[in-house]
Amino acid sequence: MILTLALLAGSNCVPFTEAPKKIDETVCITGKVLHIGESKRSGTHFLNFCEDYRKCPFSVVVFARDLEDIGDPQMLVGKEIEIHGK
Repeated sequence: MILTLALLAGSNCVPFTEAPKKIDETVCITGKVLHIGESKRSGTHFLNFCEDYRKCPFSVVVFARDLEDIGDPQMLVGKEIEIHGK
């Protein structure tokens, strides 16, 4: 699975609330990042689109090895982003 992040650019993305309907499809998902979680042990970051990530239909996992592709994840808080991938 490959995910790419981009600031919202007006493409044909579906809202993150529709993501569960798109499993196994290559699609663009959009949403506003509300919080970033981080695993202190592995350096993995979690982009959360809901106040309570446990009740959210979609979140993004960014592994430590992929951070150079997106830069500082904290810069995404409060921004609408697009996630492209399967």
